[in-house]
Amino acid sequence: MQQYDVKISLKNGYVIETTLQGESDREIKNQIMGEDGLFSENGAFFFKEDVISVEAFKSDNA
Repeated sequence: MQQYDVKISLKNGYVIETTLQGESDREIKNQIMGEDGLFSENGAFFFKEDVISVEAFKSDNA
């Protein structure tokens, strides 16, 4: 698995920056935006239906 730096923009104006592991940026985006429910990882939690956009880039620290 690779490490990705991720920026998640929410409807309420907040932007969450975190690092997640996955096989590809597409997998990371599907993990965050796919289906309904609560996303909770690395101390961040939000309802997936509140996500406006997700940006995922390979981490330089990987």
